[in-house]
Amino acid sequence: YIKNMPLNIEILNSFANGEDAIAFLKNNHCDIIYTDICMEKVTGLELAKYVYENMKNTKVVIISGYDKFDYAKEAMKYNVQDYLLKPLMLNEIEENLSKIIQLLDNEKKVEELIPIVEKDLFSRISQGILSDEKEILHQLQLINVDIDIKNSAVCILELTYETNHFKDEWTYGKEQKYTAIRNIFKMNPFDIQYFWLNATENAMAFLCIKNHCNEMQVFKREIIQNLKEVKYDMDDIFH
Repeated sequence: YIKNMPLNIEILNSFANGEDAIAFLKNNHCDIIYTDICMEKVTGLELAKYVYENMKNTKVVIISGYDKFDYAKEAMKYNVQDYLLKPLMLNEIEENLSKIIQLLDNEKKVEELIPIVEKDLFSRISQGILSDEKEILHQLQLINVDIDIKNSAVCILELTYETNHFKDEWTYGKEQKYTAIRNIFKMNPFDIQYFWLNATENAMAFLCIKNHCNEMQVFKREIIQNLKEVKYDMDDIFH
């Protein structure tokens, strides 16, 4: 029935137990999971716990024949999207699925805006336009950024890159380009946060921040090491 719904969805797989589902999820991404609460080997709640800990953007819907508060409370702890009670009508499933698809679309739109919002905020901070400590903390909380503004090492990093690569090969838009590069930087072992400030045709600037760090020389060495690793992976971009 789900395959025939007028929705833009693809069913990736189905499993008889939660253990097989987790094994699949370790190597595959999915957006929505519908699971029975009672399964062999691994329960629906245990599956929800795995998703909560490892797949933060995936939505889980639990289907249960038990109208028990304890089950619902446990599901809420793992950020389960919905807790549906059997027996289910087919139109209930379609309505629920439509609602979650709309939620995912909205979250994607917000996620695409985050780099732009961050750029504006950190540009205003770095230029001294925004200097009130309480307001800075408030703005950081709004975009869910954790920075210890009183005990952090900070620097501005300018990168140059080969223009032809993005002119000839990159087709996803400039904001996505900056997001992609920033995401590569984020995968560093030093807990350094990178925030896009501005960009030109041949260069871009990032604000680099490391919480709970007072040793600028250590901070500098870590950034240089991170740059070397990024350059190794993207040698056709950086020079």
